[in-house]
Order: sequence, then C-alpha cells, then structure tokens
Amino acid sequence: MRATAGRTLNYTIMALGAEFVLGFGAALLFNALGRRSEILRTIFAFPLIIPPIVAGLLWRFMLIDNIGIVNHILETLGIIADASDISWLDDRDIVLFSVALPISG
Repeated sequence: MRATAGRTLNYTIMALGAEFVLGFGAALLFNALGRRSEILRTIFAFPLIIPPIVAGLLWRFMLIDNIGIVNHILETLGIIADASDISWLDDRDIVLFSVALPISG
C-alpha cells in the first residue's frame, strides 16, 4: 500500500513539475514574441480545447430525453416506463446533477 502511494506521489510530482516547466517556458516564449505570438498561441491552445468540447457534446447526446442512450438503457432495464420519462437537461431539479456528474467523473 505504501509503495503504491509513493509511486503515485512520485508520478504526480513529476507530471505536475514537467507540465509547469513546459507551460511556463511556453508562456515566456509567447511573451517574448509579443503580438506576433497571437496565432501561435491559438495553434498551441487549440488541442487543449477540443477534448472538453467533444466530451460535452457526447454527454449531451447521451442525455437527450427520448433518443439518449441513458434513457434507452433505463427503459430496457425496466427502471423507467418510457424513454422520455426523465428529462435530464430540462428538469430544473436534476439538471445540475446531470451536468456535474460527467464533469466530476
């Protein structure tokens, strides 16, 4: 147990350290280039923006009322009677849970 925790701690320190050094170095480089770096910053940041957008769209399609896979699975298992019974993204009581759960996972 201790060995696993130690490896996890070492990995975390190395990964965060490398990310910090590389990110700080890129920020210094972009700052040194001045206004000429606007296009380069956009190109550099673009790959970081795509995964959260894709994940958000996938969850949105999964939670759509009558055609989403989540409601289809719940209907197939007999938990709900009809696929449109739960409006994950329209019901004010559960929308916060519906949006927060995929982000925290």
